[in-house]
Amino acid sequence: MTTPAFGDVVTDDIRRAYDAVDYDYASYPQTHPDRIATVAALFGVDTPPLATARVLEVGCGTGANILPIAARWPESRVVGFDLAPRPVDAGRAIIRDLGLTNIDLRVADLRELPAELGDFDYIIAHGFYSWVPDPVRDALLALIASRLSPQGVAMVSYNALPGSRVRQIGWDAMNFRTRNTTDAAARLRQAREILALMAEQGTSQSPRDSALRAELGESATRTDSALMHDDMAVPNEPFYFHEFMARAAGHGLNYLGDTDVRMMTPSGLSPNVRKFITRFDRLEAEQYLDFARLRRFRNTLLTRAGSTTNFAMQTSRVRAMQVAIASPLVQSMEEAEHAGKPRDSVLAPLDPSVAALARWLIARAPQTASFAEIAAWRNQHTPTDPRTPEALVSGMYVAGVVALYTDPAPVVSIAGPRPAVLPFVRRLAESQHLVPNQRHEAVNLHDPAMRTLVRLMDGTRDHAALLAGLGPSYPHGKEGLDAALRFFARVGLLVG
Repeated sequence: MTTPAFGDVVTDDIRRAYDAVDYDYASYPQTHPDRIATVAALFGVDTPPLATARVLEVGCGTGANILPIAARWPESRVVGFDLAPRPVDAGRAIIRDLGLTNIDLRVADLRELPAELGDFDYIIAHGFYSWVPDPVRDALLALIASRLSPQGVAMVSYNALPGSRVRQIGWDAMNFRTRNTTDAAARLRQAREILALMAEQGTSQSPRDSALRAELGESATRTDSALMHDDMAVPNEPFYFHEFMARAAGHGLNYLGDTDVRMMTPSGLSPNVRKFITRFDRLEAEQYLDFARLRRFRNTLLTRAGSTTNFAMQTSRVRAMQVAIASPLVQSMEEAEHAGKPRDSVLAPLDPSVAALARWLIARAPQTASFAEIAAWRNQHTPTDPRTPEALVSGMYVAGVVALYTDPAPVVSIAGPRPAVLPFVRRLAESQHLVPNQRHEAVNLHDPAMRTLVRLMDGTRDHAALLAGLGPSYPHGKEGLDAALRFFARVGLLVG
């Protein structure tokens, strides 16, 4: 994220920070048009077709978040703009190498987006709103109001209250410690130093502070990019949901929902919370849910459109969607295994029917299942479950057990004779360790050998040729190659 030029000191400081420390540009699944279209469909808004959509990203950097969108749908039109020329130039070079003609990265001020670009069906402003001066926030909402198509949806993320009050303790400490330091490397050292000191256990006014100390210690391990551009940024303003929506409503924008639907419901909260929020309309209820969850970050969906369901969730719409096991659930299972616990222990809190269906979807992962396949499985394996298939799937979605897709990208679960990843993934692996999988999730290829392997996987090499391409210095041999290919399949990188 970088900011438009408003000619003030704050904006100049932000620009200098991005020049001093590169931002870790990546793909963000919550911003993907398919995620947005899925939520919109469930809440009664029929968005424009994804294959021909017009997509705009504010603060695009290198375009790492929107390049996969352009590659996925060649008939779409994707535009990104950013104030900083350096990342934009890097992104343009990648686009030229790939021969993509439906994506355009520009160095531009958000107030001066050319009128000839027209309207957009999906507008993405991720990691932007909280980190720019107040006039820029207003300009962003004005841009959305004026350039969003009638059935379009915008996604705006921001630091949320009340949870960010806790995070502000670390932010304030870092900025106080570095207030007289201008060198970026020195500021990062000093920031980690003060966080580490605050994390050390010792006498405080409340014995409950130990949990806060642990969180401050975790913050000290964040990347340079996250510390400099998220935590230490000035401005860095958190907002209550009701404050943000009051401002958005002033621009004629409606609240559609959140890209994390489970956070819109009382799922996982106490019966008292569930009963309490029934007193209020949906906007006020969500503010109380934020209080109950101590929410820290929001991904808010805005639209100019009306809803056929008055923005109530319509479970019947899952019939047209594809279903996959949720990636965070699989990750939790892997973490349990790494800790010496049974993988299946993660499913223990689920009711038997949900757990059984989750196991079946895990066995298919990363491939999806159609709703018809889900319904057939349920009728065969859990026929006494009183829930309809629609209620079962939508309940699992709200609980975060499954993900839903309106137009999922094809993936394979087993590496073929000549395994391949997409050209843009191979190209990104040349310059960065975070690459997008087929579900727009960032995969961390921290091992240089893994990145080399990805660059070799153009579909022309068999397993022996891939091993030879890794060179004699590769220490893991065929077993290591096979393990890497299984990993690529599991995380949804393989296409053949």
